[in-house]
Amino acid sequence: MSYDPYAESSNLPPEYGPVMPPGSLEEIKGRVQAPAIALIVAGILNLLGVGWGFFNVLMAALTPANQFHQQMLDMYQAFPQLQAELNKRSPDELKNQGMVVSGSMVVLGLVIAVLATVGGIRMLALKNYALAVCGAISAAIPCLSCGGCCCFGEVIGIWALIVLLSEEVRAAFQ
Repeated sequence: MSYDPYAESSNLPPEYGPVMPPGSLEEIKGRVQAPAIALIVAGILNLLGVGWGFFNVLMAALTPANQFHQQMLDMYQAFPQLQAELNKRSPDELKNQGMVVSGSMVVLGLVIAVLATVGGIRMLALKNYALAVCGAISAAIPCLSCGGCCCFGEVIGIWALIVLLSEEVRAAFQ
């Protein structure tokens, strides 16, 4: 069976995905508004946490290697096995490793925070469904978002995902 759009008695093909009933756009905007704003707040809090992490990395970079090594030993004095491992490394090697790991975590946190913030903004505007879902997922991943330690990011991300995955909301993005 072929489809001819120019035929006299042609039926138009069905829409891709669910069709939104007229007048329900305002209701859907109301459903999306609270989790979208919460997602934006979570993203901004993550940005603040990333800023704090960047400050710590910058301060560690400005610390001399011997002082950095001593600070690490002082921090882990309750763990003698870890202190023995730290003493096996040179101060420069320990500082470089700490800078690489901490710097990587700051960059990853920045990506997650920006993704959550922009995803929340796009969700609020009912534009770019995929970016809104990615933002919600990024906020919901434990230990990657700064709000993850208090379950703040996870709760908001899951809430936003539940709202985004409903048929009516998905149709409103089209």
